[in-house]
Amino acid sequence: MEMKVEVEPQSPCPAGWHQNGHQCFSFYPVWATWASAESSCSQHGGKFIQNLIKRHTDEPEGVWLWSDGSTFDDFHWEKEEPNNHGDKENCMELHTEGGRGWNDASCGEMRFYVCTVGKRSGIVAQQGSAQSAPELAEGVSLYDVLWATSERVADETLYSAFLRGMYSRRLPAQRYGDFCHQEAIYLARVISMLEVLIRTVKCPEDIKLFLQRTHQRYEESLLQYQNQVPTHLNLSSIQPSSAVRQYLQSFHDVVNEEPIYWVVSLLPRALLRPYLAQHLPLEEQTTSGPGPCLYPWLSLFPCPCYQWPMDGGAEDIDLDVSEDQKVKPNTHNRFLVETYQSVMSVSKSVNIFRAQMMNEKALFTSSWFPTGDEEEVEDKHRNVLIVESRPDLRETL
Repeated sequence: MEMKVEVEPQSPCPAGWHQNGHQCFSFYPVWATWASAESSCSQHGGKFIQNLIKRHTDEPEGVWLWSDGSTFDDFHWEKEEPNNHGDKENCMELHTEGGRGWNDASCGEMRFYVCTVGKRSGIVAQQGSAQSAPELAEGVSLYDVLWATSERVADETLYSAFLRGMYSRRLPAQRYGDFCHQEAIYLARVISMLEVLIRTVKCPEDIKLFLQRTHQRYEESLLQYQNQVPTHLNLSSIQPSSAVRQYLQSFHDVVNEEPIYWVVSLLPRALLRPYLAQHLPLEEQTTSGPGPCLYPWLSLFPCPCYQWPMDGGAEDIDLDVSEDQKVKPNTHNRFLVETYQSVMSVSKSVNIFRAQMMNEKALFTSSWFPTGDEEEVEDKHRNVLIVESRPDLRETL
């Protein structure tokens, strides 16, 4: 099976980049701060585009500079902008809807961005089929290879201090709440990223279907969160953790790759959550209802009781536990990867999958006990959720 790379003949721009004048540009629907976007662009041989975000100088007040230090002040501002709200809005963002004007914003806020590089004379972009390097032995599934090379990370997540706290029912309520909020932030940001990719990038129908299903599943999970948190709690008031920022920024390395690698980057989350649910201590697993909560005793806290499906739900992930406790993915996702594995780089796929699995692990490990000492936390009963019996639950705060 061939995977065609759509590029212009004799294009001086890298694959996935677009020429405009003497420059090549690439739009990244990846959430990043001003600093992390600039760093990501420079690490990949480009520069952070100067006419999308500008830095606000401390002196004199009101003077705006390009990132290279040159001045330019002919802007079409949005109404009542710039206002330097809170004396912290030292960067600029371009609104793509409404008046399409500029707004001053905090440099620490996360936005999509554009990178630019100069044209490369005499360089012809490669066309045709992507080559696998190295090839897998006959009969070996790349899908199995991906899981096998990261299964240890999944097990480390399973036995992390955060989940051990859940097993022992000594998890501080605040830690669970923080985890839920960060999960919601991640879902909201990836939903918007997927919307851009689905709308703007051409890809095979089976891959687009996977992205659409993932988008639908994330929306359902986010809606579940929104329906269970207090109305006064706004996600925009919660800052993403360093783990979430790193996770979101990691998609920079994927969005310009062939679409099958987007699938690889999203699979770790789709596989890890059912794996954790399947491998809980037997006494912690629940069987009632069509979508059992992983830890229904935590639903008292004003955070969602996440449905980590034993059968994968809308993501079509079906995991069974075999005798050797290995994961058996549903045929849909297995078939999708195996369909394209002949034109995929094994090393690239493994690296992407493992990096995202590490990011998943970081979501849990960054939400563990403040000191990492379970015994110390167990002495602080005022911050612990306690279960007396089911379905009668008692919350101690």
